[in-house]
Amino acid sequence: MDDLPSLTTAETAARLGVKPASLYAYVSRGLLTRMRTAHGSRFDALEVERFARSRRRADPVGVVPGSPLMVLDTDIALIEDGNLYFRGHDALELTRERSFERLARWIWGQPDSAAPFVVDSDAWDAARSLAAAVPGDAALTRMRAAVLGLGAHAAGADTAATPQAAVRAGERLLAVLPRVVGGSAGFAEESVAKTLAVALSGRESTPELVAVMDRALGLAIDHDLAVSTLAARVAASARSSAYASVSAALAAFDSPLHGTVSRDAVVLLRRVHAGQSPARALRAGDTARFGIPGFGHRIYRGPDPRALAILEDIAALDHDGSVRGAVAQLSAAVRDRAGLHPNIDLALAALVLAGGLRDDAGVVLFGIGRVVGWIAHIADEYQRAPMRLRPQGRYTGP
Repeated sequence: MDDLPSLTTAETAARLGVKPASLYAYVSRGLLTRMRTAHGSRFDALEVERFARSRRRADPVGVVPGSPLMVLDTDIALIEDGNLYFRGHDALELTRERSFERLARWIWGQPDSAAPFVVDSDAWDAARSLAAAVPGDAALTRMRAAVLGLGAHAAGADTAATPQAAVRAGERLLAVLPRVVGGSAGFAEESVAKTLAVALSGRESTPELVAVMDRALGLAIDHDLAVSTLAARVAASARSSAYASVSAALAAFDSPLHGTVSRDAVVLLRRVHAGQSPARALRAGDTARFGIPGFGHRIYRGPDPRALAILEDIAALDHDGSVRGAVAQLSAAVRDRAGLHPNIDLALAALVLAGGLRDDAGVVLFGIGRVVGWIAHIADEYQRAPMRLRPQGRYTGP
């Protein structure tokens, strides 16, 4: 078992959400295998993932034991029988038939148009000035700064808590965010996917790359009430502006358990692509601390349909098949040992490798695509009773 990824006692207990005493009770009952080493007990990370998954099978889909149950009405995304639907239509079909721009406008209830989103030069300058102040080249941090800049520039009707103001904010965000990622000096009227293809690859785009990125953006639009979406709705419930609500969403999105997982999946997949065995690749570094990056989903019991669609599309970029081969090797190892299937984060990592993109490209695509869903949820929340998402605490102290 030395070649398998392993976790410490503390890491395993944290992964399962139990105390070490409970963990050792599992060991004594033969439910988990403990490896004794000179540095203490170790646990096979893939066995832990399989055990964690088995403990959830009796629970309703999407519910984690011990978490407060909140059910909100939504007509934006539906996940049923392993399929994803946007406003009652199959998401895989929609993203195959419509560009990201058309899909965004349709989600928002706007007239059908494939025209690029545009922004006036003053708003662009406000966003760019704050984004440029961010040290280094952290795309997600630059995006968060740009949202603050746009919010500071907006005034009056543009910050009102109305569905119309939310949609106007969404249009500005989709015009600006793809350009600040690459530190663009201008704002030529190009599609979101084409702008990002250049910004994230550092070279001229190809139609094949733009097409795959466009579909990935569309598939990221919404996925029930993810923590970032809930954060956006909570802020909107308190009648924050759409810019402030998207800032709240991005704060929750910028996390190793939600929006930035694909960055870790890139590291893992690149090791296998470079020739490491899946076991060695999984064992190296810290890839199993929050689960296996790119695998498993709390909603899907089988494969993530978004991942299947993107992995199929990257055949147009992966000319020698090496990236898909690495995905197959890694997926087989994780499925056999942990019973987990690839999710959208692994598919985005595969797109990074096949498209020659920067390592955080998957995070950027996921975040910018999700802006469309956040705006739709914010607009919907503005039409409901204010402050309805203020839960009541239950005191448990002395």
